[in-house]
Amino acid sequence: MRVRDIVRNSFDRLIESGALPAYERRGRYTPPIVRHNPTWRPEHMELAHYGASASGLYADPNAWRAAVEFIRAFTAASAGRGDLPWQLPGWSGSFGEVPAEDLLHHLVASLGAFGLRPMSSNTITHTAYLDATDTVGVAALPEPYGRWLQVQERRPRWKEKIELRLVARAQARIAMRSDGRFDAFADMALSGPAISLMHGLASDLGRPLPPPASARWLPRA
Repeated sequence: MRVRDIVRNSFDRLIESGALPAYERRGRYTPPIVRHNPTWRPEHMELAHYGASASGLYADPNAWRAAVEFIRAFTAASAGRGDLPWQLPGWSGSFGEVPAEDLLHHLVASLGAFGLRPMSSNTITHTAYLDATDTVGVAALPEPYGRWLQVQERRPRWKEKIELRLVARAQARIAMRSDGRFDAFADMALSGPAISLMHGLASDLGRPLPPPASARWLPRA
């Protein structure tokens, strides 16, 4: 899975959950057959294609801005700050009496199946850092991002390439119980609001799916 897929799928889940208003999806622009002396230049037709709707999400400037910041959180520039704002302590509850090293191994292997590569690990703290990078055109990202650049910032950049990056930290933690037994927990942290990644991770590990996406996944103002 590429980072662009995680972005698109996560954004779709955010909209479906009602955390943001729905929007009219125009779909990727397909240039028409070039004719002699056309009335509209191809680039003008592309702008008209993406600039038509002004309802739903686009009618709420604050919600639209939040949608754009959600997508921007996946850019390499955002991930490069070194912060992991999306903290999920005790993600998915207790894994039972699973040794920390085994739990971390399963977490890293499953995240790897979704395209994240190990960067570093610490066997003492049972912590691993992973990341994934991608380069994608603006037109391949959720439309509210490109439309914001075109309408609000007046900088149409549909063909421009954007560097994406997602960093994840997985830590296996052991909590002792009063009866002498223990529970293993997974503390997760992400550089971007990768909702679909966490749903996929839960499914891959046979864990209960997280609750529906909500506004808690939106970047903080």
